[in-house]
Amino acid sequence: MSVMANSYFGLLRQATASHQDRAQLSNVVRARGHAVDVAFTKTFRGSAV
Repeated sequence: MSVMANSYFGLLRQATASHQDRAQLSNVVRARGHAVDVAFTKTFRGSAV
């Protein structure tokens, strides 16, 4: 999951005004138990506690 999400984050970074899209993707990723960095650019295994 995190590898696929990182790929989508990379694609969305290239789009203009992509903050909302990256925020929505990060909410889905976090709901599945992964952590996302503050800039919505990378996911990590596990939750950030």
